[in-house]
Amino acid sequence: MNLRTDTRITVLRTPVVWFMALAAAIGTATTYPLQPAIAEVAESLHTSVAAVGAALACGPIGYLAGLALLVPLVDRFTPRVVVSVQFGVLATALAICATVGSPWPLGAAIGLIGAGSSVGAQLSSVAGRFAQPGRRATVLGIVTAGISAGILAGRIVGGWLVDVMGWRAMLIVFACACIAIAAGGAVLPTAPGSATTGYLEMMRGIPALYARYPTLRQAAARGTLWFFAFCAIWAGLAVALSQPPFSYSPERIGLYAFAGLLGIVATRISGMWTDRIGARRVILIGLTPAVLSTATLAVFLSNTAITLLCLGLVRRRTVRRPGGQPEHDPGHRSRGPRPIQQRLHDRLLHRRQPRHRLRRGGRRLVRLDDHGRTRRHVDRPRRSSHRFIPVP
Repeated sequence: MNLRTDTRITVLRTPVVWFMALAAAIGTATTYPLQPAIAEVAESLHTSVAAVGAALACGPIGYLAGLALLVPLVDRFTPRVVVSVQFGVLATALAICATVGSPWPLGAAIGLIGAGSSVGAQLSSVAGRFAQPGRRATVLGIVTAGISAGILAGRIVGGWLVDVMGWRAMLIVFACACIAIAAGGAVLPTAPGSATTGYLEMMRGIPALYARYPTLRQAAARGTLWFFAFCAIWAGLAVALSQPPFSYSPERIGLYAFAGLLGIVATRISGMWTDRIGARRVILIGLTPAVLSTATLAVFLSNTAITLLCLGLVRRRTVRRPGGQPEHDPGHRSRGPRPIQQRLHDRLLHRRQPRHRLRRGGRRLVRLDDHGRTRRHVDRPRRSSHRFIPVP
């Protein structure tokens, strides 16, 4: 897929960035509000909790499909149109979900909602594309924080609204919120898409990326397994707490999402240690408490404090920002190699400029390698496979 190089004309203003964070939070939250109310939904549909649980499992499946099929649309069409239309479809799916009378239509509607909830990833792409270079990490951090807030708020607000007005009325409230965001999407950039290749051609090129880059395959496999484990733990928790001997209300089950706050704190620590010892070691070290916490949940689920602690440890993850910058320090330049996303972006999405380039304007020049690190100084320019920039 080729990209136009002159599309970053619009600059995101601060109010627009915060609107994008709010939109990302609401869009992401639409996948989770029914989880705390799984027992109430099963009773309303006169079916088993297992059948409703299977229907709710269509949400993550739809979300993965949305990441693959819908997120690339913001590279082909105007972000304002794509995001507004997707929120409109999301509102329609929520309204349909509020009227279903059996598990099968519920599963189909939840799958459509899950696909639409990938709008948070679309907004992250828009933020990275239109943000000023000096504020790109900050803008991405704000929008990403909205996605994290949506994961927490979806369960908390959903559980509370179910206790107040029932699960069908709760979905209508979320649908109205999506309509409001769709109307407010007029503030988003109107620049045309940056992709120059066809949508189908772009989709056909994705398997070639997996075949060519082993690092991409490994990262995708790890992310898929972790996403599956995360969804399975939270869905199983909602089922267990809604049945005897607990029989908790949806509001109380939703409050367990506050354990995710501990995961946000642990994310900052993971980002710091990733720069020191590398991502592979941090992932391996982080898996140890995650596995132990999952096993502990099966035994100490009746202890609220231990359950919240274990959920917080399972929630934690390592987050890296574009360009190799860790989340805990936006101004720090990583000395390690660029992440796989940036390398793929440079090699496949953009037409790379020739390496044999010389910039004059100074007597003393410094040689840089491909990662921007200083190699050695030279007194006289000469052509090589490295880049030169003048040093004052």
